[in-house]
Amino acid sequence: MTAIHYASFNGSLPIIKLLIEKGADETILTKKKLNVIHYCAEGNTPSCLMYYYFRFKNRDENGNTNLLQLFKQPDENGSTPLHWAAYSGSVETLLYLINLDIFKDEEERQEFIDKKDNQDRTPLHLSIDVKNSIIATKLLQYGATPNIRAALEKTP
Repeated sequence: MTAIHYASFNGSLPIIKLLIEKGADETILTKKKLNVIHYCAEGNTPSCLMYYYFRFKNRDENGNTNLLQLFKQPDENGSTPLHWAAYSGSVETLLYLINLDIFKDEEERQEFIDKKDNQDRTPLHLSIDVKNSIIATKLLQYGATPNIRAALEKTP
């Protein structure tokens, strides 16, 4: 975990901005393939999430690589930032992730909401695993499929 990952988890925008100003790579991955968006999701820091969103969107519009893909990028366990938000109980971040304009259409958004990790768990499975009815309800309101089967054929 680098300083920018730690600052993203803690929601410290002034530190993030200082680190970037001093040359920190905001796209760097940890050994477990976690990026700054994963840490924003785990730490429930929607202000940092939005900072990166507008920063990456601006850079993408100027012809750079598609940095907005970091919002959907899975870690080494196949968990996207949405999985991390669901597991951590990060309601605000979960809602931002679902509602960002990072999807080409509604079908892609649905795939993101129902994406399975390497253990075949969707964000809805994780919200049920940690007994977070608020997250589960929000996911269902946004169209999460309740009958997707994970390991041992279990549905959420």
